[in-house]
Amino acid sequence: DPGRQHATNEDSWSATRVGDAHLLVLCDGMGGMGRGAAASKLATEHIRDFVLNNELPPRSRIESAIASADNRVRREMCSADSRPGCTAVVVYVESSSASVAWVGDSRAYWIRNGEVLERTNDHKVVQGMVDRGELTEEQARSSRYSNVLSRSLGGRLPSDPTVEVALLADAWRLQRGDRLLLCSDGVIDLVGDDEIPNLIRDLSPSDAAKQLVDLANRRGGHDNITAI
Repeated sequence: DPGRQHATNEDSWSATRVGDAHLLVLCDGMGGMGRGAAASKLATEHIRDFVLNNELPPRSRIESAIASADNRVRREMCSADSRPGCTAVVVYVESSSASVAWVGDSRAYWIRNGEVLERTNDHKVVQGMVDRGELTEEQARSSRYSNVLSRSLGGRLPSDPTVEVALLADAWRLQRGDRLLLCSDGVIDLVGDDEIPNLIRDLSPSDAAKQLVDLANRRGGHDNITAI
C-alpha cells in the first residue's frame, strides 16, 4: 500500500514456492525520483532468481543472493550523480526451519502464542547508538536521524565494497501455529512490537496483512506499507 502521504510505492515483495520450500522477499526502496522503486524491484527479482537457480544450502543461498543483488544495483543504477538503493529482508522456509538474512530496517518477526520470540535488528545509525548506550529507545525514535540507514543494497558506488549481509546465527525452528511476518518500516514506525502478535493472532494470513496495513494508514500512513 502506498500509504497516505506518497503517490508512488517504492516497496517490492515476492512470495515464491521453491519445491517444498517457501521464499519470502521484501525490499524498501530509497533514492527518490522513482529510482528507489526501480532499485527495490531489481533487488527483489534478482534475489528471487538467484535463490531459484542456486543449489547452495539455504542460509548461504539467501546471504549470497542479497550480496549479489547489492552488487547488481550498484553496478546498474549507481553513479556519482545518483545512488538509489533499498533494504532487503529474506526468509527461506523449508520444513520446520526458517533461515533469515537482511540488510537495512525492513524486518522479519517470529511469532508464537501472542509473543514475538525473535526479530531482526535494524541497520540504522540510531540503532547502533542505542546498542552502544549512547541513546535510549525513546530518544532514537525522536532523533532527526531516526530513518538514516547504516547499511543498504545500493546507495554506494559500483567500486565500493559489497554490503555486509546480516544472517541469523541459527535458523528459527518452527512449530505448528507459528507466524512469520515480514514488513517495511511503514508498518514498524506506527505499530509496536508489543501490538503485532495480538493484532494478527486469530486472523488468516491475508486478513492479518490487511489489518497491519489498515492500522498503519489510520495512524498516518506516512510511508509505503508492506506486510507479508
